[in-house]
Amino acid sequence: RVIQTIRESKGISRTQLAYLAGLPYPSLAAYETGRRVPSLPAGLRIADALDVHPRLLMEKRNKKNGEQSDEDTTELHVDSQSA
Repeated sequence: RVIQTIRESKGISRTQLAYLAGLPYPSLAAYETGRRVPSLPAGLRIADALDVHPRLLMEKRNKKNGEQSDEDTTELHVDSQSA
């Protein structure tokens, strides 16, 4: 829910973020609700559209999972499904 939290703090709708990131709305909804993990390219597009460093998305997820935020966690955004 990190994406959703940041998006809402910036006053951006889910529809707007999907458009800005160039992602299908259903994919973004799945990322926000945790049903899917974005691929690395999708994660980078989301971070760019939210105007945040990609690491912020990973650090927040690590803190939720109880991991240290300074670990390399790129694998969190890499999966076999494309955006």
